[in-house]
Amino acid sequence: MNLDGKAAILAAAQKAERQPTGNYWSSARIEGQAYVMRPKTGTYAIAGAHTETFYWSGAKAGMSEASFERELPARPLTARDTALWRKAGAPSSFRVWSGDHYATYTTKATKWEARRPDAGGGGDFLDGKSAEELRRLPSDPAELAEMFLSPKELAKAAGLPPGKELRQVDPAAKIARVATILEGAPIPRRRGPG
Repeated sequence: MNLDGKAAILAAAQKAERQPTGNYWSSARIEGQAYVMRPKTGTYAIAGAHTETFYWSGAKAGMSEASFERELPARPLTARDTALWRKAGAPSSFRVWSGDHYATYTTKATKWEARRPDAGGGGDFLDGKSAEELRRLPSDPAELAEMFLSPKELAKAAGLPPGKELRQVDPAAKIARVATILEGAPIPRRRGPG
């Protein structure tokens, strides 16, 4: 199922507007990478592998959920990069080495595409917790760290078999875990002192 940007947002909005406030969770995310292009006219950087994602889910099972995704245009990063890109002939595509393969990114966006529409979905968030369970998370940082960042929990999040723990916890694994929690779960907003 392909939807353009306007249709995807309207479909989500129409579904959400029929529900009382607080019954749906949504998140929007843009992620990408930068690459260095080295034409003879001068080296410049581009933003590529730029993916925009919009996700929504009902607070309870059966309220449905869906995810929509599109690729954003690759583009020079700075004004200096733009000038050097123009000097190189303003190419409309960029072939780059990305990890272990070549990829080509273009200066055109793709259409929105539904990724996980599930009419019976919803209600299952971080580690299988319900929206109500997430609203009752402890406010103590040590309790939260034990709940989500202990070696046992990080092993579970990494997909290791039950009973297996990580011997060493990489700080990057903790950062990735916190990012996952913050971007994809309806956690309550906490106010600091004062």
